[in-house]
Amino acid sequence: MFDEVTGERLGEGKDPCIIGVYDFTSTFIYSMETQTTIGYGEKYPSEECPETMFLFIMQIVCSIAIEGAMVSIIYAKTARPAKQITKMKFSNKAVICYRDGKLCLLFRVCDPREQHSIETKIRVYMIIDRPTKEGELIKTHTELELENNGQQMIVWPDTVCHVIDENSPLRHFKCAKDLVNAQFELYISIVGVSPATAQVTEARTSYIPREIFWGQRFVNIIKYDAQNERYEVDYSNFNTTISVDMTNIHDAIKSGKQE
Repeated sequence: MFDEVTGERLGEGKDPCIIGVYDFTSTFIYSMETQTTIGYGEKYPSEECPETMFLFIMQIVCSIAIEGAMVSIIYAKTARPAKQITKMKFSNKAVICYRDGKLCLLFRVCDPREQHSIETKIRVYMIIDRPTKEGELIKTHTELELENNGQQMIVWPDTVCHVIDENSPLRHFKCAKDLVNAQFELYISIVGVSPATAQVTEARTSYIPREIFWGQRFVNIIKYDAQNERYEVDYSNFNTTISVDMTNIHDAIKSGKQE
């Protein structure tokens, strides 16, 4: 505020609100110094104007809020492993058939991304209700033993195999009728390390008895293209299965054991 006649400054003192600021460019530089907290040189606020101190504090608070929001956005973007492994794909059903003369539970997994997860570990749990002696019904889970101890190299669609032997929780199922009347759930978990962020990621699915097909086998979807000298994957048949004769194989195995 200035006197209209003499032009003398009216206020508590003769110093301006901000020392060293004369035009828009100098004001912008002063604002950047405040925003980035790099300290003041020739430009700094004086004690003449309380409004300047208020705006000075408000800009510092706004700069802290903006920095906090940016850090939160970046952290939220990189710290969501579920989003990083959403392309991991499971077959929509599991099958039970013979493989090398052994009754096996099979399901298919694949990772169609160019950068595959590393150190992949697959676990399968059978969840079933168990009544206690007191009449309480509790959920129990038993881990199924997989080939290669669940260590899979999923660089192409792979079929995970569990051999149904005398130690398997599925050993009581001898035919398709036993499977249909059963009440359980197979919980599948794949844990790996993302090569992009080095974070542990996980994909999950589950199968119930009506999603497990007896006497079925997955078709081969990996074929070699001799013309282009490369392997090709037919993802359109990823869930396709064919029927196999379980009776003849079972009888042949029994006769072989007797001999």
